[in-house]
Amino acid sequence: MRAVTRTFAAATSVALALTLAACGSSSDDDARSKPAGTPEATAAQTPAAPDAAAGEPASYSTEEFAKAVNAASLDVTSYRMTMESSGSGVEMTYEYEMVLDGDTIAMNMDFVSQGVATRSRWVDGMFYMNLGEMSQDKFVTIDPADAENPLAAAVPDLDALSQLGRNAELQEGSLLSSEDLGVEEVEGVPARHYRVTVDTRKYLEALGSAFDPTLAEALESIPPSMEGDYWVNADDRLVRTVSEFMGITSTTTMRDWNDPSIVVTTPGADELVDWHELEDAFGA
Repeated sequence: MRAVTRTFAAATSVALALTLAACGSSSDDDARSKPAGTPEATAAQTPAAPDAAAGEPASYSTEEFAKAVNAASLDVTSYRMTMESSGSGVEMTYEYEMVLDGDTIAMNMDFVSQGVATRSRWVDGMFYMNLGEMSQDKFVTIDPADAENPLAAAVPDLDALSQLGRNAELQEGSLLSSEDLGVEEVEGVPARHYRVTVDTRKYLEALGSAFDPTLAEALESIPPSMEGDYWVNADDRLVRTVSEFMGITSTTTMRDWNDPSIVVTTPGADELVDWHELEDAFGA
């Protein structure tokens, strides 16, 4: 079961990289977050842009589709995303809030699996994870570069994934095909439905550097190509994706583009616990 979980985690990370690609980030150098190392909020500073008006989304060829979605991602500074996965005995829900600033990403994540909830934050290259009672309802600080921390190896480099996701050349080269299935309504917004096939092998080498060696090995279990369904609104932004892997169906919904209410903060000192205090709980 652990091998299945790790392989699915690897596949989920590929999906996250693909989603980050479509959601993108501005390449501008202007600051959209507070200085690193402070507990101040990291938040989108640009005015909120409403989701696409009720116009009919354009129909694109495979080449046009990749270019249009990439172009639409350039001014994205924040968004919310929900991912629900079920099947093969797995039930998981992720709630993300993302803030994008140049080559970095800040993230709030609430995760529920089999009725167990965890909360995580990624700010300034540091990962904070609240495991409820197991972590005294506080956030464990995890520095991915800390070789002594047994949890560090399991933390992917989200900044690296984000940069991979914004590699337009890689994105456009990895989209093998797309089929226009017409316009449907997704949460009240007209969206064009595409069935896409992605060359996942193009990501493996790049993704490998963002994970520990054990999880990188699990990437080899991912098939050379994966099919999925994408829904794109009139602004050429993703509003939903659906994919299946190892009998597990994952549905991701994106919304609230460039919403300034999206904030990611470093936990306060009174919210933190040192991982050394929890070594027994983690089996270290």
